[in-house]
Amino acid sequence: MKLDLFFANNPVFTIKDLKNFLGSDCKKSSTLSNLLQYHQKHGHILLIRRGLYAVIPKEAQGFKNFIDPYLVANKLSEDSVLAYQTALALHGKNNTISNLFYYLTRTRKKKDFEFQGNIYRAVSIPSPLIEIEIGIVSINRLGLDISLTSLERTFVDVLDRPYLCLSWEEICRSIESIEYMDLDAILKYTSLLHKRTTAAVVGFFLEMYKEKWHVSLAYLDKLQKFCPKKPFYLKRAMKGPRKLIHKWNLIVPQSFLDKNWKEPHEDI
Repeated sequence: MKLDLFFANNPVFTIKDLKNFLGSDCKKSSTLSNLLQYHQKHGHILLIRRGLYAVIPKEAQGFKNFIDPYLVANKLSEDSVLAYQTALALHGKNNTISNLFYYLTRTRKKKDFEFQGNIYRAVSIPSPLIEIEIGIVSINRLGLDISLTSLERTFVDVLDRPYLCLSWEEICRSIESIEYMDLDAILKYTSLLHKRTTAAVVGFFLEMYKEKWHVSLAYLDKLQKFCPKKPFYLKRAMKGPRKLIHKWNLIVPQSFLDKNWKEPHEDI
């Protein structure tokens, strides 16, 4: 009965999670191994990869792909933080279906992991943030707490590393759907990245939606101080007319200014 309670509250779990739950009831590793083998043999749990399991609910027995991929990504590393397009989706700002899930981790050189048609990709934490925890929130999903980047951090992150989203169209449409953000949090996080080009892109989008998000000129002036001294391209590979936005030293496609996000034949 005690294990039934654990399974009910932990749809995806690690061996460490189970050890912590059982405590003194399971002192020997052989006992734990036998316990896992028993429940796996009887179809109660499924091995995702070494040390990581999913509970098979009775109503899901006989079905494939019933495991929530966000829960899997959350357990692939002890310090896993879901980010980029994965965080956008969890915040309800990305309706694009993707089988690629991103998570931040300090663990180096983690290879892509594929399970039930989904790909899980570890992403390095930006070097200025390795020793800092900022812009991380927790949500409850199917009974488990999941760590992910806040909406404000995600907004900056996808502009800093746009290749970790499906396309610029996806990024722009996601940004357009945002109703409110904590502007002070954006300014603080952007300054910590120490990347002038990222600050310029963040400033450009904040200025584009300044009425909607109530962005003041004084706020934009603060952000402008972090911008590059020379012009640079937001998206060099994109065809069509461009315009230099002097305030941000940013050369942007005219289609961005027209809010025409569609890019049917182009990659990031």
